[in-house]
Amino acid sequence: MKTTLTITIAFLSLSLSYAQQSAKTNPFDTLNNLVFVNFVDSHAFDGGATLNAIQKDYPNQNTVIFENIEVDKKDSIIYTILDQFRKDFEAYITIESITLNGKKDAIYFELLFDEQAELKYLFYNWKKEPHKNQEFDPKFIEFASTYDFSGLPTGTQFSQCRSIRYKNKKKK
Repeated sequence: MKTTLTITIAFLSLSLSYAQQSAKTNPFDTLNNLVFVNFVDSHAFDGGATLNAIQKDYPNQNTVIFENIEVDKKDSIIYTILDQFRKDFEAYITIESITLNGKKDAIYFELLFDEQAELKYLFYNWKKEPHKNQEFDPKFIEFASTYDFSGLPTGTQFSQCRSIRYKNKKKK
């Protein structure tokens, strides 16, 4: 009787765990109308097919012609605004308070903007151990979801990728 009860409880626990994992239909989450996902989660979910389908609708800014800006000024404007995004984010957090993986780490991210240059998607990944930055990731996502990207070219959807490298100043 005890053995049957133990086996039944173990089976129910496994079933509940599987049901909870299956309940989520995709790895994408939303915050302040921003859809975000870690590249690793997306690829584990469906081999990256959903992410790739979204990316096709948001070509890299290098291949896009904006009607409201001269071609030779486009790169400079986008670079300046995204560099300010990085600086503002670094002022927003105290990197020393965040646990990074190892001595150095880099976050790679892709920003996808709609026709009004509003951020719609954020895809990101860490160079090392992508799921061990639980302190940093939520702060990065929250900051990006409310950031004002005013000044970016408008008129067509586009994407831009960047990396930010950090040195871990904490002693282990």
